[in-house]
Amino acid sequence: MGILGFSRKENIGEFASELCKELTAKYPVAMDTNSQSMVSEKNLSKTLEGVFNKAADFKTRNKLGVIGKAKLINAFQWELKDAGYTDKFVKLAVEGITAYTSRKAS
Repeated sequence: MGILGFSRKENIGEFASELCKELTAKYPVAMDTNSQSMVSEKNLSKTLEGVFNKAADFKTRNKLGVIGKAKLINAFQWELKDAGYTDKFVKLAVEGITAYTSRKAS
């Protein structure tokens, strides 16, 4: 892999980190891990949808292929796990980002 491949890989990781930071700001880990915390499904859905749309836009702008999308999804998954989100939430988020990044650009 040349310099171009390295740059893209680095950008994917940085972007996944930015997505996680945005999600953490709007839906802190404490809200996911604390069963006493209440968050409306509408607000959580809106937050997740915003993150997923940004991922889909990134995929389109950077013309990510199958491997690039897989790297983005994997990096996002590990960012969420490292942040401390529950496995249930990580699975939900990964399913969502996978669906959004797999759509054809319109």
